[in-house]
Amino acid sequence: MNGRANEPGRAFLVFGATPPLRMKLNHRPRALRATSLSLGRLAPALLLVPALLLASCGSKPVVHVSSQPETARIYVNGQLMGNTPTDVALPFDEGDRVYVQVVHPAGKQVGTQVFTHDNVPRSGEVTFDLR
Repeated sequence: MNGRANEPGRAFLVFGATPPLRMKLNHRPRALRATSLSLGRLAPALLLVPALLLASCGSKPVVHVSSQPETARIYVNGQLMGNTPTDVALPFDEGDRVYVQVVHPAGKQVGTQVFTHDNVPRSGEVTFDLR
């Protein structure tokens, strides 16, 4: 073989194999394959972006409700949601205001907070002191 056969993009014959193999020293197919693999990996993420944007438009804000003492009962719009500490979705689809009430474990004290679209805490945390 001459010296020019090893240059990228040139084809040459490999003798000794039956039939002679024609090989091309070009890395372009591998590069195309790598590009298609990376797009294949990105496809689920690219599909998720519009879904997240749509979900954020109509989703219910979630706040983390905690209390002192812990294990107080949490009511949202009069419905029992569990005990503190826990995350609670604020169902603004039911109206302009959401009432969150926290009742001391012994039932001796109650804390209430009214949320509107404008006063949901940015930190996402609400703490009630029922001591």
